[in-house]
Amino acid sequence: MLPPGTPNTRKHYDGPPTGTTLLPPPITTTSGGLASKECKEPGWTDWINSAKPLDGNDIEYLPAIIKQQAFCFADQVAYIQCRQATTKTSFDLANDARTVCSTKAGFACYGSLQPDGKCDDYEFRVYCQCSVTSMYHVIIIIFIIFCP
Repeated sequence: MLPPGTPNTRKHYDGPPTGTTLLPPPITTTSGGLASKECKEPGWTDWINSAKPLDGNDIEYLPAIIKQQAFCFADQVAYIQCRQATTKTSFDLANDARTVCSTKAGFACYGSLQPDGKCDDYEFRVYCQCSVTSMYHVIIIIFIIFCP
């Protein structure tokens, strides 16, 4: 079952084009540390646009972004949505060819695969799926343990 607000969300990974390696863009941080955190409540992040197209490519490398921004751990990313930043058109309906939108890699568009040699600017958001322990469950567990 898809989370609320995900009419067209699907996991999608075509892999990088043959002979291409999905490399992260350079990441600069001022905090010097890792910012990943365990999510406390399942839900969608805000739209993230960490990199403008550089040398015709637009790479939104999820593992590096997770380390830089605090929204959830990589294994808690259940779904991803990718879209053009300006038109808000879903990546799979956009004009750029052979784009990648993946819960493992993030988003990638390679200018070398585009007729005009450049990619549009894209953004993405992820759905963090985390386990929520309610007080109700804690009470039941305590009751089972202490009440024979």
